[in-house]
Amino acid sequence: MKIERKSRLASGALTFAVAGALCLAPATGAFAGTATTGAQLTTTAAAAPTAVAVKDGELMNYVVNTATGAEGIAAATAAVTAAGGTVVMTYPEIGVTVAQSTSAAFQGTVQAAAGIESAGPTRTAAVTEGAASGTPGTLSIHQPSAEAAIPGIPTEGNQWDQVAIGSISAHGTETGDGVLVGVVDSGIDITNPDLAGQVDAAASVGCTTNGVPNTAQSAWVPTTSDHGTHVAGTIAAADNGAGVVGVAPGAKLASVKVVSDDGFIYPEYAICGFMWSATHGIDVANHSYYVDPWQFWCTDAADQKAGLEAVRRAVEYSTDQGVLNVAAAGNSDYDLANKTIDTDSPNDTTPVPDRPINAGCLDIPTEVEGVVSVASLALTPSTGAISKSSFSNYGRDKIDVAAPGSGIWSTITKNAAGDIFGSKNGTSMASPHVAGVAALLAATNPSATPAQLEQLLKSQATPLPCPEGDTRCKLPSDFYGAGMVNASAAAGVAPGAATEASIGVQSKRVKPGTLFGVVTDGFQPNEQVTFTVGTQVAKTVAADALGRVNTSVNLPAGAADGDYPLTATGTSGKTATVTMTAFTLAAPTLAAPTVDQVVTADSVTVTGKGAPGATVQVELYDSVKFPEGPVTRKAQATPAAAKSSSSTSADQSAADVPFDPAAGWVFGQTTAGADGSFSVTFTGLPDGDFLAYALQTDGSQVSAYSAGVAFSVDTAVVAPEPTPVPTDGATPLPTAPGVDPAPAAGTPVASNGSGSLPATGADVSLLLGGASLLAVLGLLFAGFARRRSEARTKA
Repeated sequence: MKIERKSRLASGALTFAVAGALCLAPATGAFAGTATTGAQLTTTAAAAPTAVAVKDGELMNYVVNTATGAEGIAAATAAVTAAGGTVVMTYPEIGVTVAQSTSAAFQGTVQAAAGIESAGPTRTAAVTEGAASGTPGTLSIHQPSAEAAIPGIPTEGNQWDQVAIGSISAHGTETGDGVLVGVVDSGIDITNPDLAGQVDAAASVGCTTNGVPNTAQSAWVPTTSDHGTHVAGTIAAADNGAGVVGVAPGAKLASVKVVSDDGFIYPEYAICGFMWSATHGIDVANHSYYVDPWQFWCTDAADQKAGLEAVRRAVEYSTDQGVLNVAAAGNSDYDLANKTIDTDSPNDTTPVPDRPINAGCLDIPTEVEGVVSVASLALTPSTGAISKSSFSNYGRDKIDVAAPGSGIWSTITKNAAGDIFGSKNGTSMASPHVAGVAALLAATNPSATPAQLEQLLKSQATPLPCPEGDTRCKLPSDFYGAGMVNASAAAGVAPGAATEASIGVQSKRVKPGTLFGVVTDGFQPNEQVTFTVGTQVAKTVAADALGRVNTSVNLPAGAADGDYPLTATGTSGKTATVTMTAFTLAAPTLAAPTVDQVVTADSVTVTGKGAPGATVQVELYDSVKFPEGPVTRKAQATPAAAKSSSSTSADQSAADVPFDPAAGWVFGQTTAGADGSFSVTFTGLPDGDFLAYALQTDGSQVSAYSAGVAFSVDTAVVAPEPTPVPTDGATPLPTAPGVDPAPAAGTPVASNGSGSLPATGADVSLLLGGASLLAVLGLLFAGFARRRSEARTKA
């Protein structure tokens, strides 16, 4: 019997105190005592010392930790004021104050003051959102009705992930009604028809202006990233028969925006998100990100321990108030149980090369006590096996549970091709599956505490074996924790009890003759399930003890382009069908630069045409090192790998792709527009000869390479002045000898900011399918997940 869930109200009022521009002492909230909150983080073997080089006159944000309550906040306020700083926010419940200063001596001065436990900067780059100046204004944005038409074909058959964890089987019994899930991310697009009506505006907030909460709608909708929108759809997209469906479509969502337009989630943003969740009725909060600028925050680093402690306190407080926090484990394929080196931090300025780290250095929030840490799973096309995604972090006693995170279709903000649904990879995509299952558990267990919900997630999880041949996996829990979460169990649906069977694939568009993974659910335990493609029987497989099957099939080689039904039929008579489309993706074409063109600038914009909405990868080679471009690179035993240009934690696009002369090649990825057009700008090109190539994927297969285009860069050549238009009968003026004519109009060759996503160093020979290319994208943007996508998005 379905249990009606009672609303959970915050047990105590929390006052967000906002300081004015005149450095007035802020008002404080409810008195919460004077004892220091929780257990302080301890230090192990020393990590390499680091220091934030703060310059006088440069505006920086800080966190100041004291005892909880009015007395502690008063001590922090006095210390900040005496040091010439400004109090931005206070949280008396956890003894945390956010402050600003332009003095290089600020941290040391405040740290030495009476009553201060720790103080430190929240970033290594100067504040870009400006000085704190009071409560921001408001802006209204139209929200469409939930009945708005959804363009394009339904994509629910693409959701292998929802079938694999039993979500479809669960929905006949439980959908998460009455549960509020916080999407602590880059904002939710409320104009997406699958999310319209799913977001509780009154519970939503923006935290990206110095961590000051702003309830204006403009503060919590997305501006530069669709990461949070994708996460939101996985959790609670409406079950309306079109588009996608979430794990808990009956739940409501709160958009808690903590990702800045630059793609960063600084401690003050995250703290605001945790504290808001604690006091606004949020039952489950998803955190698909890591806190910037340090991938690992170290307890023995003077510039990191205060930020780490402040976030820890916020997590602890939200948990105490009844919020179950779920977080992405990260996308670096890193053993969190054996930390040695961090090569990516800080990510808002210049990373410290090979920074030694230790067990006291934490990836936050996923490694904070009380947070459910989620690893990512992939569906292997060749076998149908479900195992660790190549990018997912792992580690003994570091992972709590796992969920699908590769090839995940969900809601997105409308892209250049007009799509509002798309596929992403990352632990950022795995974590919201767990948040959705937790919402189902919260609905069926309305009195459960966060710790009890976590225990249910683990006890109901489906065990998975270590991948064959992967020696890093000594125990399955090293990769998967307790296993893959189980939505049908969370809803109380027994194996085989679902009224209908379900089927899912990663993409319904496939190349004939190529194996692809398929999963089913809702069959009777251990019954025989036969798969047919069109009218041909592909194979018969026994369902497991849960009535599920994961296997691989293919469309026959040589099959003509068109639609083919893929049907799974059990001996019990249950069936499930998805329509597959056979097609072969053609190579893109390049329009500029033209063959043998001389580019007179140190940058070039490569343009061309591909399939509308396809992900296009443009590769640029030094033709001396790679005379046949990708052919030469693949033939090398150990081809040089170009360093990736800097990226932030969420799914942010960089304008240009810097060339890597040492490696001799780079590539950039972008999305083709509605007419198939694309452009990628490369900068920092030395004089010399180059080759440009492109290939594309639509999410199901990768095309062949385009024809290569050879051109040269010679910055010493002076571009000719435009030829004057002669009067009738006049002879055109000649161009300077030895100078190639300027390119034709509409053929740009200099940088104009393409909005392409830079990525370097991946071997495209590994891109054997759309899912593989997307997995490479997840690897390249590990920081994102955790943001955890996507917020850094653990996209």
